[in-house]
Amino acid sequence: MRLTTLWIFVLTLTVFVCPPAMADGIHTVAYFTRIGISEDSIISIVGKVALLMLANYALNLVVIGFPAIKFGAVNGRRVAIGLVGLTLLGQIADRLGALVAGMLAGPVAGILGLSGEGFWFWPLIGLNFFFSGIAVGVLAFYFLRRRWRVGKGLSWAIAGTAAILTNPAWAMCLWFIYS
Repeated sequence: MRLTTLWIFVLTLTVFVCPPAMADGIHTVAYFTRIGISEDSIISIVGKVALLMLANYALNLVVIGFPAIKFGAVNGRRVAIGLVGLTLLGQIADRLGALVAGMLAGPVAGILGLSGEGFWFWPLIGLNFFFSGIAVGVLAFYFLRRRWRVGKGLSWAIAGTAAILTNPAWAMCLWFIYS
């Protein structure tokens, strides 16, 4: 058996057989993946991620793609393909925003004089919305200006709208409110 085939076999068995690993009760995975994890199987988690990515792509298509096509006169096929990359890179941009927000939530809560259990929660949500929005907006602006050659004013408008409407912090906030 070739080494590549062996690795594919081991990876497949890992995905289909092993339960997700949980640490000492500190589960930040849900925060960084935006997927609530309980006793779900890895297949279930992968399915949830795939569904969320499809929903994210659809939202990006509506908020970023359609305006770029209609008002920016960009080829629809080019935008549709480019949005795949934007959606994937958007996950990294969001996680960077979440990381910065996570590092600043405690100090900001201290500056605001918040204390008690979960004192950092609302600063975390606000900072996450801010930093993820900036990261997603910058990424959208890059795709609009550099890849699709949309005009500067329209690019700013679409990127600003994307920073607000496609911001993953909305989903996190709604999940906390309704759960």
